[in-house]
Amino acid sequence: KQLHFPTIISRVTKKFWKKMLGMQLLIYSGTVIASVAATIDSFIIAKFQGLAVVGVFGMAQYAANLLQVPQRSIQAVSAGALSRAWKDKNITEIKRIYQRSCINLLLMALFIFGNLWLNVLPGMQVLNIQKDYEAGIGAIFILGMVRIIDAGTGLNGMVINTSTFWRFDFFSGVVLLAFRLPLTYFLIKNYGIIGSAFAELTAYSIYNFMRFEFLRRKFKMQPFTNKTVLSLLVAGVAYAFAYFVFSGITGWVGIFIRSFVFSAMMIAAVFGFNLTPDAGQLYNNFREKYLKK
Repeated sequence: KQLHFPTIISRVTKKFWKKMLGMQLLIYSGTVIASVAATIDSFIIAKFQGLAVVGVFGMAQYAANLLQVPQRSIQAVSAGALSRAWKDKNITEIKRIYQRSCINLLLMALFIFGNLWLNVLPGMQVLNIQKDYEAGIGAIFILGMVRIIDAGTGLNGMVINTSTFWRFDFFSGVVLLAFRLPLTYFLIKNYGIIGSAFAELTAYSIYNFMRFEFLRRKFKMQPFTNKTVLSLLVAGVAYAFAYFVFSGITGWVGIFIRSFVFSAMMIAAVFGFNLTPDAGQLYNNFREKYLKK
């Protein structure tokens, strides 16, 4: 088989190449800014604390990034639906996706973080991980809060990116980087890796607040409901019960029991309080597909 590369420039390209080039440059620049913002702390930690501490902080980042797995999946799935809704000027559908993403991502982030935080130290002990890595436990907690805030504000970035106001996401990223660089440098210099975690918490809280306010003011969109507060309370109660009742049980048995109790309480609350209608739909689909003969 031969590969054929077209050499003729289409009429669409000739007509819109300036707009296409400008858009691609902004998207590429935004990606570069996001990458720098996500990795700059490792270089600053290496400067002041050494490469060994970078490894500890990297472990904390990997653990906290587990909370982002559902978010990235939902972002990929929702891009097409949001683009279609903007094209059709279906603001009602965009609001629905925005609100559903908020509560769904928040619940999944709380579920993952609760299981992680209940068992992070016992897990290190069971796996005989070096004691040096325990210095990153505080950073795991703070970075986990960052991921929960990011998940709890829903698909605000994707909603903006698929609209005609996609440039706002680029400029808000510039603000994020400009604010985070000096803050990260100062806090790492004075407080080490915990300072880096606090810098990320502060910067991303402001970043998400900017995007939240933009959508609220521009389109009267606001993703939070009373179910958002109830979800936080349920997660807090489930965590407290699993921790205080079963914290004395060590080893793999303790990890399993705490995870099971916390997970069971969270799942029961999701269905009992109807925290998200998507849970009922998933259950009905599962029952029809696998339980009915």
